[in-house]
Amino acid sequence: MALTRKQVFLDKIEADPGAIEVVDPATDGVLCLSGTELTPESERVDNSRLSSSLSEEAHVVTRTSTSLKRSVELRGGGIVGQAVNPPDFDTLLRSCGLVRSDAVFLAVDNVVGNFERGETVTGATSGATGTFLALVRGGLLMDDVVGVFEVESLSGGSSAATADAVADPVTCPQYLPTSDLSLMESATTVYYRDGDKHTVSGARGTFSVTMPAGQPGRLDFTHSGRFVEPVAEPNPVPTLNTTLPPVVESASLTVGGRTPVGVAELSIDLANNLTRDADLNAPEGMRGYRISGRSPSGSMDPEAETLTADNNP
Repeated sequence: MALTRKQVFLDKIEADPGAIEVVDPATDGVLCLSGTELTPESERVDNSRLSSSLSEEAHVVTRTSTSLKRSVELRGGGIVGQAVNPPDFDTLLRSCGLVRSDAVFLAVDNVVGNFERGETVTGATSGATGTFLALVRGGLLMDDVVGVFEVESLSGGSSAATADAVADPVTCPQYLPTSDLSLMESATTVYYRDGDKHTVSGARGTFSVTMPAGQPGRLDFTHSGRFVEPVAEPNPVPTLNTTLPPVVESASLTVGGRTPVGVAELSIDLANNLTRDADLNAPEGMRGYRISGRSPSGSMDPEAETLTADNNP
C-alpha cells in the first residue's frame, strides 16, 4: 500500500510549451499541503465503420491528459537584503496566466491625505518616481519605479497626499494576469507519490485564494496537461523553502471606499477557462492546455451594519 504522505512536487517553466523540462530537486521543489488529487482523463473516438454485426466496432482512446489539484500556503519566499524572493510556487502562478514583475515597498510615516491608485509618487530629494498601487502595512506599494527612493518626503501627483519614507525601499515580486497568449507560460510538473513518478507536461491552470481571519491563507491550484506514462522511481529529497506563512490580520480591507466589519473569510477565484491545445505535430495531437478565458469572482461575509446615513453614502 502506498504511503500517500510521502509526496514530492517538482515544477519548472517550459522553454518550449509542451516540451518536458528536466526538473532538479535542488531548485524546483514546491511545498504543498495534504489533499492532492491526480486524475487522468481521455477522449473516446467512436468507430463509425459499417459491419454485419449489430455491435459497434471498437473505439479509440486518445488525447489523454492529467488534472492535478493541490494546495499551498499563502507565503513569500523570504527576504534577502532589500529583496523579497519569489515564493516556491512561482511556477504555479506563472502557469496560470500571470506575469511576474518587480514592485517596490517603501515604509512610510506621517501620511497626510489619501494616495490614489495609479498616480505618480515622487521623492523630494532623490527625484525617484513610482506608480502607486496600495497602502500596505504601513508602507507604499509601487511599480514602474524609476530611480532609487531615499529616506525622504514623498508626494502624490494627483492626490497631493504626502508621507515620509523611513527606510530604504524593498523590491518584491508582483503577479498580474495577462491576456497576451505569447506571455502565457506552461509548466512541467513531476509528482512523486511513494516511489511512483508521474509527469504532467504543457500544464496550465487556475487557482483560488482563501484568507480566513487569524489563520494562514491558502491557494488551491488546479492544473491540466498532457499525460505521461508513470514509472517506478524513488522519491528524491527536494530542497524546500520552509518560510512560515503569516496569519491573516490587519489586512486594511476596503471595498468601494468602505471598510467592512466582521469579515471572517475572504475568497477570490481567478476562474481561468482551460481548453486542450490541439496540435497535429504533437503526441496524440495535443501540446497541452491553454487559457482561453477568465471570469474572476470573490466572496466575503461581513456583519450587517445599521442603515444610517453614515453607512449609506
